[in-house]
Amino acid sequence: VLLTLPYVVAAAARSHCFSTVARVVIGVAAGLGFAIKPHFFAAWFGVELLAWRREGWPALRRAEFIAAAAACACYAIAATVATPEYFGVLDQVRRVYGGLDSPSAVLLRLPEVQLWIVAAALLVAIRWPAAARLHSTLFAASTGYLIAAVAQFKGWGYQLYPARAFTVLFLVAAVAVLLDILPGALSILRGGRRGLATVFAGAMLVASIRYVAEARRPVSPDLVTPLIAAIRTHAPDGPLTVLSMRTIIYPAFPSVSYTGASWGLRHNALWFLPRFYEDQDASGTGALQPHAPERMPTLERSFFDQIVEDLCRFPPRLLAIERAAPAAPAGRRALDLRAYYSQDSRAKRLFDSYHPVGAVGPFTLLTADSSASCN
Repeated sequence: VLLTLPYVVAAAARSHCFSTVARVVIGVAAGLGFAIKPHFFAAWFGVELLAWRREGWPALRRAEFIAAAAACACYAIAATVATPEYFGVLDQVRRVYGGLDSPSAVLLRLPEVQLWIVAAALLVAIRWPAAARLHSTLFAASTGYLIAAVAQFKGWGYQLYPARAFTVLFLVAAVAVLLDILPGALSILRGGRRGLATVFAGAMLVASIRYVAEARRPVSPDLVTPLIAAIRTHAPDGPLTVLSMRTIIYPAFPSVSYTGASWGLRHNALWFLPRFYEDQDASGTGALQPHAPERMPTLERSFFDQIVEDLCRFPPRLLAIERAAPAAPAGRRALDLRAYYSQDSRAKRLFDSYHPVGAVGPFTLLTADSSASCN
């Protein structure tokens, strides 16, 4: 939001409102902002489509557009040259990431979608002055960011932040335009535009209080604090391994970052497993049945072997294993991960040397003496 908002404003403004240097800086910042995720190009496309409709092909000769395109190109070239293995990882992620998707009904009920519908109705219902440009440009950006969030099929809150911010900004800009076109409307506000801006800033400040409250009283249980305590007690230097099918990287990270303990796996989580058991999870009840290694799809077997190899290479001083959840509703059931990886005799020998020392949420904590080995 911070990197791309100036670009959106500049796209709505007349060219003389910014110096060439400022427009280049705005474009470079926006290029980096849009390049963070390919999905964000939907917002860029929406803004540029609107600019093209207003100005035609000369819109593509704007200094900020050229700078943004150059920044994205440099980003792509640097990533390709410096990390060519990225494309192999991308191919793997593409094939398994869908296992974390949310149902369509959940996506359609997102508050951001409902807020966008209100904004769209407002945009269509009102006859806006021809000179008003900011509100429609903000709406184009909010639409693109909402498409970017929904197209990821997750509905995770942080993915919706840009859409939420730009939709709110559209509504504020729309109110400002309406105050201009409604006779006498501005005169009834104390302080005029400054008063309106003060009220908006105050409303945003009050709204932000809830985030502070949530941080102090999180809706979900805090698993990081007790895991940090366990790490400092049993494995202050690591290696640490957390095996989880459903909490994904939490609470392993940020616990590893906070403690500085070494991490034992090449993966940050078992983020890939839900995809391989998606059909079982959605169609039945009871425990998920692990695939035998010889019957695993090629990609599942590759990930299976990688985890076992890493466990054997760096036997964890503290091992946290998520407990199976056979009675959980569809979409929340998990494998018995100890049994799953114990199908490999090396991992079974390693696990047999561990004993439980406690629990953190859905995780059983285990430790072993220094002789723990897959041999």
